[in-house]
Amino acid sequence: MINSETNNNITNIIRILFFINYHLIPLFNPIICILTNTPYRNAIFNRSQVNPQ
Repeated sequence: MINSETNNNITNIIRILFFINYHLIPLFNPIICILTNTPYRNAIFNRSQVNPQ
């Protein structure tokens, strides 16, 4: 949990955004790695029958 003793809303919002961001990086990392790798991207698109025009 984020424990802050300040009453400044902007600092609390920034802290919460950083907190969420650092927890979502491990979720987005494999997705970005897969999508930036061309063979994997082609295999995923061919398997799901989505052919980008």
